[in-house]
Amino acid sequence: MAYKGSFSGLTFGATYSFGRDSTGTGNSPGQGTCAGGIPGDFQQCHQWSAMLKYDTENFGVATSYDQQRGGTIAAANFFDGVPATSLSGSGAKDTRIQANAYFKFAGATVSGGMARSLGGAG
Repeated sequence: MAYKGSFSGLTFGATYSFGRDSTGTGNSPGQGTCAGGIPGDFQQCHQWSAMLKYDTENFGVATSYDQQRGGTIAAANFFDGVPATSLSGSGAKDTRIQANAYFKFAGATVSGGMARSLGGAG
């Protein structure tokens, strides 16, 4: 499930998945693999994210949060060439945040940001 709405320069977005990547392909960075949800384990393979940004003519800020839960044969992929990290069991999770901003001044745009993995648990 996904939602995105914009209201006077403010944008909010959110996603929720009951069983992310149930095909187990894991073919893009960050997607990971997971066998899908199973009866009796509500958290297995769930994923959720939220994003908030604000834009004006001269500046903008944005932040997002993403969490993927583990499960049977689950893994989190990062970038091409980097081995996947095992997320065995629904108690394991991969959590990431990012924040960025920009401003315009005298015809130039200055921007910056950060992305961080909060690691996993399980």
